[in-house]
Amino acid sequence: HGVIGLPEGGIEAVFGNAAGGDAITAQVFVYTKATELTRPYSHYTGGVEPFPARVEVIGDYAFANCAQLTVGLSTATAVKSIGRGAFSGCTGITEFAPGEGSQLERIGAFAFEKSWLSSVDLSNTKVIDIDAGAFSGCVWLASFTFSAEIENIGVNAFDGCAALADSGIHFTGGATIKWIGDFAFRGTDVTDKVFIEHLAMVTNDEGVQVPVDISGAFQP
Repeated sequence: HGVIGLPEGGIEAVFGNAAGGDAITAQVFVYTKATELTRPYSHYTGGVEPFPARVEVIGDYAFANCAQLTVGLSTATAVKSIGRGAFSGCTGITEFAPGEGSQLERIGAFAFEKSWLSSVDLSNTKVIDIDAGAFSGCVWLASFTFSAEIENIGVNAFDGCAALADSGIHFTGGATIKWIGDFAFRGTDVTDKVFIEHLAMVTNDEGVQVPVDISGAFQP
C-alpha cells in the first residue's frame, strides 16, 4: 500500500483528508497524471519522495495528522494554494521553504496548526494571505520570513508560537502589510515594533496618514 500506480504526466492537485492515515482505508483523493506517488500516511515509516513538482493545489486536510510525513516541500514550487488544515498535526515536518520560482499565494486556515515547524521561509513565494490560525500552536517555530507580497495575516495566525520573537521575524523586500487580525501573535514574544516599517498607511478621521492599527494582534 506504499505506492499508487497512476497515469503518466505530473500531479496537478491533491484533495481530501488522510485523517491521520493510521487505517489503510484512509483516503487521499488525487487528481493526477503522475506515474506513481508514495502514500504519506502516518503508518508509513520509510519516508516519502520529494513533493511532486507539478502539484498546484493541496486540498483541505489533505495530510492532516500524518505524523510520519517528511515530504520535501521545497520542491512544491507549482503549488498556488495550501488548503485548510492541510498539514495540521504533521509532527515530521520541521521546515517549510518553497524553492525559487514558487507560485504559492495563499496559506489556508490552520494549514500547519500544531505541526513541528521550526523555520518557515516564504521569500521565494507570492503569498498574499496567511489565513486564520495557519501556524497556531507551532510551539517550535522560531524563524519566519514573510514574502514581499504579504498583505494580510489572519486572526490567531501565530497564536501559541511560544518560541517566536521579534528577532525571528524577517521580511522580504518592500513587504507592506494591510491587516493583521486579532490575537495573531498571542502567546508569542513578537511585538508591534517589528512591523512598523512594513505597515500600509491609511487616512484617519482627521485626514492624517497613519499606519494601520494592528494593536489587536498582540492582545494577551
